[in-house]
Amino acid sequence: DIERHDEPVLDCLRDIQTRWLDDDARDTGFQISFIFASNPYFSNDLLEKVYHTQRSNQYVDRLRVTKISATKIDWLPGKNVTVEVVSKKPKNGGR
Repeated sequence: DIERHDEPVLDCLRDIQTRWLDDDARDTGFQISFIFASNPYFSNDLLEKVYHTQRSNQYVDRLRVTKISATKIDWLPGKNVTVEVVSKKPKNGGR
């Protein structure tokens, strides 16, 4: 699901592209590329997620994901929408 805090970031998304890791052996995995416009949230213009897959067995046409890797998001200071900053109120009037 898309969370409400994700919406402003996704407004900066310009394109999504996919490719097989190996065109001759499509059961080895795929890559998804998310291309972003310049934005106030992070410095990356490209975020990628790579899924490595393997056939479950030779008799069933089903793949299982064996590894997932992703680009590290370089959040700008104070702009990480996945983190909520909570300020703690002082006890006893701040003494």
